[in-house]
Amino acid sequence: MRKYKLIIFDLDDTLTPAKSPADKEMIFLLKKLLDKYKVAIITWGKLETIKKQVVDMLEKENANLENLYILPTIWTQFYVFKDWDWQLIYKESLSENEVRKIKAVLEEALEKLNIKPKKTRGEIIENRWSQITYSALWQSAPLEEKKKFDPDKKIRKKIVEYIKDKLPDYEISIWWTTSIDITRKGFNKAYGIKKLLNYLQLDPKDVLFVGDAIFPWWNDRPAIFTGVDYYKVENPEDTKKLIKKLITNKIVIIMSWPSGAWKTTLWENIKNDEELNIDKVITTTTRKPRRWENNGVDYWFVDVEEFKKKIKNWQMIEWAQVHWNFYWSTYDELERILNSWKIPFYIVDPQWVETLSDVLSEKWFNVVTIFVVPPSEEELRKRLLKRWEDPDSEEFKLRLKESLNWLKLKDIFDYVIINDDLKEAEKKLKNIILQYK
Repeated sequence: MRKYKLIIFDLDDTLTPAKSPADKEMIFLLKKLLDKYKVAIITWGKLETIKKQVVDMLEKENANLENLYILPTIWTQFYVFKDWDWQLIYKESLSENEVRKIKAVLEEALEKLNIKPKKTRGEIIENRWSQITYSALWQSAPLEEKKKFDPDKKIRKKIVEYIKDKLPDYEISIWWTTSIDITRKGFNKAYGIKKLLNYLQLDPKDVLFVGDAIFPWWNDRPAIFTGVDYYKVENPEDTKKLIKKLITNKIVIIMSWPSGAWKTTLWENIKNDEELNIDKVITTTTRKPRRWENNGVDYWFVDVEEFKKKIKNWQMIEWAQVHWNFYWSTYDELERILNSWKIPFYIVDPQWVETLSDVLSEKWFNVVTIFVVPPSEEELRKRLLKRWEDPDSEEFKLRLKESLNWLKLKDIFDYVIINDDLKEAEKKLKNIILQYK
């Protein structure tokens, strides 16, 4: 994950459970995040809703609210914290005539379709200044009751079908469990994000958007068309994991490759670069050293008994068996590098990348994965033939098949470097690492 200047969050099901307050851990993490980044919350809800779910708790914890920006009510309002209070930067509202027209069309639809609920807890057609929201059971109805109202959206789809031709200049969205939102066309999250970037004078590449509803037709989707990076979460727990990566200074690089990617040469060319400040995490193995390998440089070589002892004492980050030998990474080796104030640099086979990345992420490491590949399958074959000259040998066939299978794993990596020119590949690798320093 690269460095950003601004992190933009959706609210419900991203920072908090739907229409519920954030928990203590989320508030703790957001407070830490505000110490390092500018943060924005962009949502359909009103300012009072955002304050109740998140902001009031941050204020009690003395969080750096001057780094927090709030875009409520379908992103047509914008607040900043200044002089110890929330100051409105802009507000774009529907006119009185627009409000009357939209409300009248909604009332007509409910009457004609005979679907006006018999019992509500409050106003079901609400003026939110820049949008009109129909909420069948009122906003503060119990969530479980709301979930039972229209789970397949059939009721609300009937309403939308009835009103859409009567309101051609407006966007109509089915949202959450009971709501329909009506706004002027173009009032979506992309609109709010562009306004925010213009206010902060930021380039989209310096911004990360985090939301749970990025798939087509949902309200987070427009954000991805602004040019900002985006990160999809399923729930607030996913968001917590992301924030932990953003606030930690513990960076780990994992580089992998199929055979024939010139990875050894690439590593040798960058390992002593003082600007990068990296150090290779030396894997431990039970196999015998090859004649050119040195203990503590290429691998730590131990016997099977030592391996069993380390498993028993939980000293391994992860381990695997390859053919008849065991390979693993130890916490001691990782600590050795961290204590020298360098960035740990793993060089591992592709099939171990996901497991290793998951384990390190759980430890709050910001893990960056890089895959170095040859420019084509044909070039891969040529490079392997330089090492195993006989194309009919079992060793060559095995390595070729293995490498071709590994190429299929490229989508699991954060970055893919095509190594057709060693100098260019080296430059790309260095640039990636420097992003995280």
